[in-house]
Amino acid sequence: MIPARVSLITLGTRDLSAMRTFYHRLGWEEYHPEDEGFATFKTGGGVLALFPLDDLAREVNLPIEGARASFKGRRNTNSSRKRAA
Repeated sequence: MIPARVSLITLGTRDLSAMRTFYHRLGWEEYHPEDEGFATFKTGGGVLALFPLDDLAREVNLPIEGARASFKGRRNTNSSRKRAA
């Protein structure tokens, strides 16, 4: 079996400047800090891309009216412990 690997994650944000500052404060290195239209950060083998939500929604042709601010995720580790089902 080949383990799944993610090399790019794209997030839409209502406040690009605040999100850029957040990741800078974590110490993450930005690929092209001179570009004000989006932000890309180096991660452990991948890239986190941040785009203004309106621009991203327009790019994928989806409405954002009524969208709630939320994030659902899961932290993965290289632990050998098995998770309870």
